[in-house]
Amino acid sequence: MAEKRRFFVVTPFTVQKRARLNESQRQFESLKRISRQNLESGATRRMLSELEKIGVVSYRDPGYVIDSAKLDECMLSVEGKKNIGRHFDKRQEFALDYISRGLLTINPALVRTAMLESLKVINQMAKFGYDIRVQSFGDSQTVQFVRSALRAGSKEHKIDPSTFLSRATTTVPWARDQHTIINENIVYPKHPSVFGEGGTMVQVAPQEFLVSQGMKNDPVLKKYERQGITFHFFPDVPFFERALSELLGVDCYLLQNHIDYMVGAVPEKSVIAVDETYYNTNKTAFRKIKGKGFKFVFVPREEARRHPANFLPLGNGKALVDSGTPKFIKKLSDAGVEVIPTVIPIDTMLVLRGGLRCFINEDLV
Repeated sequence: MAEKRRFFVVTPFTVQKRARLNESQRQFESLKRISRQNLESGATRRMLSELEKIGVVSYRDPGYVIDSAKLDECMLSVEGKKNIGRHFDKRQEFALDYISRGLLTINPALVRTAMLESLKVINQMAKFGYDIRVQSFGDSQTVQFVRSALRAGSKEHKIDPSTFLSRATTTVPWARDQHTIINENIVYPKHPSVFGEGGTMVQVAPQEFLVSQGMKNDPVLKKYERQGITFHFFPDVPFFERALSELLGVDCYLLQNHIDYMVGAVPEKSVIAVDETYYNTNKTAFRKIKGKGFKFVFVPREEARRHPANFLPLGNGKALVDSGTPKFIKKLSDAGVEVIPTVIPIDTMLVLRGGLRCFINEDLV
């Protein structure tokens, strides 16, 4: 029996009425048709080329990297819309709008499969003796988190916030991003600071974190530095966008500030797992921590698209890891980590832009 710990467990899906599901299916099928037409006509390549010209897309090993923030700015701001209109036809613009708003994930079949994956993992954790709490859609902290994020985004892109705020009580973000525990205290992100948003922070030692470089001048972070917490800053990471890659016919990655897609840690074993390509392109940042006694485990290139470094640390040198990555599991085990493979591979959740660490978060309650 494992040591009793309590975790937030939340799925990122809203239960929809049948009419809405049918509408979602029609929209998704429409997007697939448009994407197929764009690919066959060569419009996809031209679209990516134009996006490179305006700084939204860059090509680097191993594929096209889309800067999510810049794409959102183009698709949501008035000036950005004009810019997009100058470069793309209506069919391409429609596809870009879907990419920007994450509507690649509206396929109801995918949502149902992802829900099943998450429920099976929750059941597995319960059988191992972990205490599970499913987060409520009406949780006050959840609603506050969503509302502040929507207000901030609306202000940044000059959009009427009422367009989005009505959804705040039915939208649940990833549990990991709602708080981070530091020194047995829960820290909530509060706009304009993103400090506390779990995807941007990976704890590697009791008083040490790897964090997104975007927080380098964050006043909240500075406060914790004065309390003796050490932070190491890392660049944004490219997240493999499987659904988008399949639709466009080329490998596509979304640039994210959530470094936990590429970096994971088991502090009790001083183990840091990292995507090998990400490590090689950021050697200077990793060299600063390499001499501190950490053992590095590299994600095998053939399993990198599954982002297995986004595993769930369970404490006591244990980790829950995607069973679809046997080579990575072996390497992590060889480093001394007690690995618990998931009862099923984590496939669909990745299409919905998340993983194990994203949908489960430790709680103190």
